Amino acid sequence: MRTGVVFLALSGSIAWVGWDAGGWGQLAYWPAGSLALVASGYFGLGAAIFGKRPDGSLSIGRGLLLLPYLVLAWSVWHLSRKLGEIPPWQQLTESIVIGRRLLPHEVPERVTAVVDLTSEFPEPAGVRRNRVYLCSPILDRSVPEQRGAEDSPAAALARIVQTRPTVRLAPCQRAFVERHWGRAVAAGQLAGPCAAGASAL
Repeated sequence: MRTGVVFLALSGSIAWVGWDAGGWGQLAYWPAGSLALVASGYFGLGAAIFGKRPDGSLSIGRGLLLLPYLVLAWSVWHLSRKLGEIPPWQQLTESIVIGRRLLPHEVPERVTAVVDLTSEFPEPAGVRRNRVYLCSPILDRSVPEQRGAEDSPAAALARIVQTRPTVRLAPCQRAFVERHWGRAVAAGQLAGPCAAGASAL
């Protein structure tokens, strides 16, 4: 909520500058509207405001509408990536890697599945290529919603198995899915490290 208030205040300030300037200054309504739309996400509309698709791409129309905010967000991200000292990813467990948004050349070779939580960044094809990809966008300073069993790691694996029948489950993954979803779902296959959620970023 606090983040939404900040964006709304910035939007109002920029809109006032545009109104006061008149003429070409009214172009300020574009970034003002962009920030107002982002604020609406924090006031209840959620990450859907960015129009991120299941394949990791952004809606072109929504992207144009939000372009002033996106240019700012992308610029800050690239700047922090260049100047920051924090590694792009960390080994969470033996088979799970967690990190910031990665560029294709930064993804560890052993990663076989990617869970994308960003809402304002399109996911590069090089990151998704030859990997299981799950897009679950959230806003900054928020966490994925827990609606029930259908949103559990087992459910995510089950969806992967059902939509990608050619992948293979490691024994421990198969046991995990069987325990939560039954043998019919676990009959699919998923190759990769042994972990409930597979290797993920």
